[in-house]
Amino acid sequence: MVNPRGILLNVESGPNDIRYRIKRVNRIIYVPVLNPDIIPEDRRTYGPSAIDELSKLEEWNDDSWNTLQVDQDENGVKCYKDVAHPHSVPVHYLLRRSIYDISTLRVIPGSSLVPKLLGYVSESSSAARIIGFLVEKVNGRHADLEDLEVSEAALDRLHISLVHGDLCKYNIIITDKGPKFIDLEDSVLVGADSWSDELRQKEKQGLATKLSNTSGLGRPWECQTG
Repeated sequence: MVNPRGILLNVESGPNDIRYRIKRVNRIIYVPVLNPDIIPEDRRTYGPSAIDELSKLEEWNDDSWNTLQVDQDENGVKCYKDVAHPHSVPVHYLLRRSIYDISTLRVIPGSSLVPKLLGYVSESSSAARIIGFLVEKVNGRHADLEDLEVSEAALDRLHISLVHGDLCKYNIIITDKGPKFIDLEDSVLVGADSWSDELRQKEKQGLATKLSNTSGLGRPWECQTG
């Protein structure tokens, strides 16, 4: 049974403010507390205790707001509805993809050099609060030295548009449809210039060494055993 008062998802407690992210039944709410002294120190970060304190606010049971900014002055505690907005990816940065409510995620297959971008993950059915992105599930195995030829060919195709930037054997998944590259956080867009050619050559020349590396460098955390 869902706690009607809410479930604390995360909290950032600092010397100047406390910021709560809370699930209330079927929606996510945000409560920035601009004066930490409003919440007793020993009750700020433990979910039930923090929500118990917040539920004492007169506005707490009003469902008309998504953010409730809480402050204090000489006249007491003050609450301001929806004057603060949670951080989100600006809409103009988003590609033309669907918005998926985090509570209704599904995985859809696809195929390309990288996992297919299916859409963005939001805390609602709109772009009001984008918290991540959704890509296809990739089934396969990590590349090894025996996959050098097919990996080089795939890397050449990838290099038409970008350099991976953090290539290792664990960032190449060998699937039944060929290699796929993952973990592109450090990738760099490249063009037809000497600087881009240098990046391409350096990455390709190091591929064999990366595939033969047995140190475990770059291995996903869940694969580290023994």
